[in-house]
Amino acid sequence: MSLEKRDGIVTLEKEGVFQASTFPGFCSKHDAALFRDIELPHAELSPRNSLLLSYRAVVFEKCRKEAQLSSSLAQRDFIDAGVGFEHQRALQNMEYESQVGMRYGCAEVARAKGQYDKALNNDDLSGYSFYGILFESELPFVVCGAFFPATDFSGNWLQSPSQPDHNLVTLNVSLLGGVTCAVLGWYGGVNGAAAKLVDSLRAVPAAEKANAVLTLAVEYLENFYCNPTWWDNLPSNVSSRLYSKIAGGVFARSQTALVEPELGAIAVDAIAEVINISSG
Repeated sequence: MSLEKRDGIVTLEKEGVFQASTFPGFCSKHDAALFRDIELPHAELSPRNSLLLSYRAVVFEKCRKEAQLSSSLAQRDFIDAGVGFEHQRALQNMEYESQVGMRYGCAEVARAKGQYDKALNNDDLSGYSFYGILFESELPFVVCGAFFPATDFSGNWLQSPSQPDHNLVTLNVSLLGGVTCAVLGWYGGVNGAAAKLVDSLRAVPAAEKANAVLTLAVEYLENFYCNPTWWDNLPSNVSSRLYSKIAGGVFARSQTALVEPELGAIAVDAIAEVINISSG
């Protein structure tokens, strides 16, 4: 199952196993060449492999945001067709404000992609940080994307509109060397919003880390796939909490968006973690 938008509403839709992909942006030839090291059966959670996962997430976000902006520009000329002047003005103002945000997002992701391009081309990981969690068994979902974190797992604000933190955090949940890993990567060192988010995630007990990563994934990212049997068998109170996360950040994000004690959606323990935080 994957997240889809239907008439402006984000929901889960079934998708065939062979059609599902957390990132279909590269052709098979270039995908295999670029990401060969993280597809090997003995792949490990190393700094370079983490960088490759982050790069895949950033490129995905760049493609997605550019597509959203193109779609918005295409509908600008007919979105207000057949309505009165005041309604036209409201629609065009809303569309303009939306496009300002989209252009900003495109520019920030393009800047981040430039950092990753440079790192990969020069084989230079200085400035890159990552935090990886290894789980005892396979998780029922995968995700790939990048976002600007607003709050942490303790309910603290990490940034504000007056003091924004422009460093993207990437999140990948996937199999690496036969082991399910959750990997967060970023540029920005120890003092930014990303590092503070990671600090709060590290404080989550091992038995709850899978649920915390799930909460983070559905709160911030649309590029999410899960096992339909697992989802269909969730208790209704658990699935309703997750649905509220899926829609939670569309217009406004709660300060406690990531605070979901005893969610109980996944009973899989974290068994190890790997962390490497750059000083700058």
